[in-house]
Amino acid sequence: MRTIIQKFKNELPPLLYLITLMVPLYGSPDRAITQWVYISLVNLFLLFFIKTTKSELRQILHHPIFLIYSIYILSLFLSIFSAYNKSEALVEILRTINIYFGFFLLCNHFIKQKNITIFIIGLLILYLLQNLKVFIVVFSLFDFTSISLDIANRLTGFTMNKNISAYFILFNLPLLTFLFLKSNQIIFRILIAISLTFGLINLLIYGTRSAMICLIIISFLLILYHIFLSKVNFINIFSFTIIVLSSYFYVQINNSDKLIIKRMETLNLEDSSVNKRISYYKGAFNTMLENPFLGIGVGNWKIYSVNEVKDSIKNYIAPYHVHNDFLQKGAEGGFFGFLSYIILIFTPIFLLLKKFLENKNEKYFILIASFIIYIIDSSFNFPYSRPIIQVYLMIMLSLTLIFTLKKELNEDT
Repeated sequence: MRTIIQKFKNELPPLLYLITLMVPLYGSPDRAITQWVYISLVNLFLLFFIKTTKSELRQILHHPIFLIYSIYILSLFLSIFSAYNKSEALVEILRTINIYFGFFLLCNHFIKQKNITIFIIGLLILYLLQNLKVFIVVFSLFDFTSISLDIANRLTGFTMNKNISAYFILFNLPLLTFLFLKSNQIIFRILIAISLTFGLINLLIYGTRSAMICLIIISFLLILYHIFLSKVNFINIFSFTIIVLSSYFYVQINNSDKLIIKRMETLNLEDSSVNKRISYYKGAFNTMLENPFLGIGVGNWKIYSVNEVKDSIKNYIAPYHVHNDFLQKGAEGGFFGFLSYIILIFTPIFLLLKKFLENKNEKYFILIASFIIYIIDSSFNFPYSRPIIQVYLMIMLSLTLIFTLKKELNEDT
């Protein structure tokens, strides 16, 4: 028992960050506000217990990911000089530094650990609780055959909206898939199967178009991996296929509105929301071209956006976000901010791919898939402003840094 408690204490830092998902409103109109405050408090708390050596610190600070992240932070500070609303710029920078500092603390934590088993268990428990909460609401409040887009928007679980819930499911999907296919423990596989089923059904109910595209891409990559590189037996693959198909047909057969098909059919230039996004993209790109050096200042897109996309605005709706984080970083930080952010997100993929080609370890593939999910999310939404997604980015970046060190963690990780 004492050993279990000690293991839990050793794995406490990443578990504390994961709890961000469940932080209540505390009277705030936006859960993101309390989540940002919670992350700050976790950072301060962990700071009191930080222990490191010169060797560990040197490995972290000299790693390409940490250096690129630091350069990106510098680009944000430089953009303050061109910001119209400097207080808004400062707020955005402090949020980014919050994540940057959490990333460092996680690196310092993971570099000392021989494995991350407790962390993975905590992640799976959180995933199951989130999806179970949504699944219970579906059957306790609504007639399943009448679920529409409006009702799907209300099935958020612990998150703020269905888009965050959808990507929360997607970020966990690669890990859950590998655990289900690789595990030899029947009870554990049953729990994973239940978690996968809840998650896939909820994901299909949400009908988030970018998430559906992401699901197709990630599923394709997982299929390729298990066909050509994995030694998983046929029974496990067949069982997983049954889970996926059952989830899909369950939603389609029991939903008279055929929500999934209808939502995917709206992906055309005649759809008003698609045209609105395109106008945002054009506005942000033009802003970057007009302000190539320092941009308009971090956090200031919400001020300049009205002038850029005024011809497409209806009902006095001001676009706070571009719905593409890469273009928003370009508009707010110029080409320096744009390139530094892109390099920050894409560099881990190249480092992981190099490692993966060397020894075909699935942990590298899982992280590569996770970064692809983040890139898709960043291309259609604004995960940069969503605390729980930034927590996932913190974890992904820190694990990538540790896994790609010259002196790597134990291969049992």
